[in-house]
Amino acid sequence: MKLLEKLFSPKKTVPEPPTVRLSEQIGAVIAQLEQQERDLQAMQRQLEHVFHPDNFVSAEYKNGVLTVTHRY
Repeated sequence: MKLLEKLFSPKKTVPEPPTVRLSEQIGAVIAQLEQQERDLQAMQRQLEHVFHPDNFVSAEYKNGVLTVTHRY
């Protein structure tokens, strides 16, 4: 009987992932969102600079690519 139990007992073939606390997961998500927000703000500042009337010269959209000419 012991042999049958040994043969047919459920075995874990995939190791369980380490337990991560929910607060750590939430903290990581918040950090990612904050970084994305900083990146978007930097992109916005750059685009505002490029398209400012004093800096902007021309723009051409060709084959899915926007090419902008600017002074600075």
